Amino acid sequence: MLLEQDGFLNQIMKAFDRSRTSGSVYITMKRFTGPLSRKSRAALAAAEKESGEVPESKVLVRFVAGKAKFSTLVPAKDHLRFATSLMNISKVKMDALKKLKKREKPPKAKTSKA
Repeated sequence: MLLEQDGFLNQIMKAFDRSRTSGSVYITMKRFTGPLSRKSRAALAAAEKESGEVPESKVLVRFVAGKAKFSTLVPAKDHLRFATSLMNISKVKMDALKKLKKREKPPKAKTSKA
């Protein structure tokens, strides 16, 4: 479900709270080029090259927590504010992480050559 940026950040906070005791939260970010085919993108790029105007870049941010899937589009001008907010939420809400215990390997027995 595509949400506005503030609604998306609220949903991430709720998802972190729900997954505090068990579960996982996955956040991905990638450049958004639009729902166009390759041929359409090539034609659009050629038209932009002729006109000299460059369209504003956007970032697609998604998160998955259990069966809940949400996404948002962040324009380049708002990226710094959004990334800072996302980083702050992640720092505050990731306090339930457990430290992994290192397994001790038994010492290897020396083999003697006869």
